[in-house]
Amino acid sequence: MNTGPNVIAKATPFHYIEGQLLVALTSSVGVGSPTWSLPETPVYYQHTSLQSLEQMLRTQCGLTPRNVRYREQLYAFELPAADSSSRSDICLTYLYVSPELLWHKGTKHIGLFPIERLPQLSTSDHQIMTYALERLRSKALYTTLPAFLLPKEFSLSAYQQVFETLTGRTVDKRNFRKKLLALDVLSPVTTGRAIKRGDTQLYQLQHQDLIVLPKPF
Repeated sequence: MNTGPNVIAKATPFHYIEGQLLVALTSSVGVGSPTWSLPETPVYYQHTSLQSLEQMLRTQCGLTPRNVRYREQLYAFELPAADSSSRSDICLTYLYVSPELLWHKGTKHIGLFPIERLPQLSTSDHQIMTYALERLRSKALYTTLPAFLLPKEFSLSAYQQVFETLTGRTVDKRNFRKKLLALDVLSPVTTGRAIKRGDTQLYQLQHQDLIVLPKPF
């Protein structure tokens, strides 16, 4: 008897380290070559999909709401049942952005992979990853998303590097900085001392929530 679908939640946790955009994948502990997949969890009874997913990310990846700078739900889809008597799975997908990843020992291995060199993924995981990357790249053009992959205080050079990594564009340094500062979304960090020649001026977002830029790049 079909009693309704199971519900699972999957995450695409993105990180930016040393000029590379990385994604965290999980692999069950076992013998032989590992099979990598996006972090996922069943949605438990009396829990929301986010509560179940964030509990899993905390125990397996060390990600807590404090570490996550940005999160959004991507889309939901149905995984077909293996046979007509089985219950199908409803999969909810989420995009996570964090400047840090804390490692926890759990029932699964955690691996960080550059997006250009991903291991083989299932068809559904590959589709989720492709869409999540499209969202990241498009949002980098019209929101403050690049800053969410950086520490809360960052240089203009660091922001530009993340922007170029996400969009695949190479931009003119001087023009990019001029336009970024003209958008009036950053504030200089005051350190209580004068900025000397050769020192790097740091900036922070004026608003800690993701905002749409007055004028896209």
